[in-house]
Order: sequence, then C-alpha cells, then structure tokens
Amino acid sequence: MFGPKVTLTREELYEKVWSIPMQKFTAEFGFSDRGLAKLCRRYEVAVPPSWLLGTYSGRAERQAPPFTPREPSQSEHN
Repeated sequence: MFGPKVTLTREELYEKVWSIPMQKFTAEFGFSDRGLAKLCRRYEVAVPPSWLLGTYSGRAERQAPPFTPREPSQSEHN
C-alpha cells in the first residue's frame, strides 16, 4: 500500500518545493497536494503562491525567499 520511506531534511524539502511543480513532487513521493501543504506548514517551509504551483517547472521562473534555518522543535521528534 505504501511506498518506501523517504527522509528529507527541512532544507531538502524547501529545495524540492521551489524547484519542481507540486504535481511532480506529490507523484514522486506518493501523497496529496493537501498532504504536501500540511507538511510544509508543519516544518515552516515557505511554498510558492498556489497559482505558480504546477505552472512553472524551474527555479528561474519563480523567486524563492531565502531559506532560514531554525532550531528543531519538539514536534519534529514525534
């Protein structure tokens, strides 16, 4: 039912979100666009405006905000 477990750092998640369309990302990792939105919100990863998601395929087409590291929270360990 479920595919192999994939582990990404917060920075890797950020890079993926800003470099490939949402549809490609969700297909690659096997979850819904809503699941991706929840994951990004939980780990405080900025996402492109919804009208850009899936429209453009490369970083050159969108202006990503700088990645900001943060201290691990308790929720990341649960």
